[in-house]
Amino acid sequence: LCRETMMGFNGMEFIPIENVDLIQGQFDLFVSNHCLNETPLEYQEYICDRFFPVCDEVFVLQAIEGQVIGRDVSEHYRQLWGHLNRHFDIVEMKLGHKYSNEHQRLMYARKQV
Repeated sequence: LCRETMMGFNGMEFIPIENVDLIQGQFDLFVSNHCLNETPLEYQEYICDRFFPVCDEVFVLQAIEGQVIGRDVSEHYRQLWGHLNRHFDIVEMKLGHKYSNEHQRLMYARKQV
């Protein structure tokens, strides 16, 4: 359903995760909605190192504490926060929207214009 919906947008291209190395270019925005902390730390690091340098802005909503898929996510949060501060000039963190849980945060980062 998500793939079918996204394919309806002009300029949208679906690339399976197996082909992530084929993605090239500069990007305006990177969005992750509870995805990064569900991956192994090594993969999260790969995604951050691969895409953050070529993105102007990043929006990430994820848990900063607690359990996701049976594992503690605090190390994922610390690693992500380090990547954001390393690759971007302006980094902010706020409570998620009114539907978020207390342990979730919205992280926003952008490069200085």
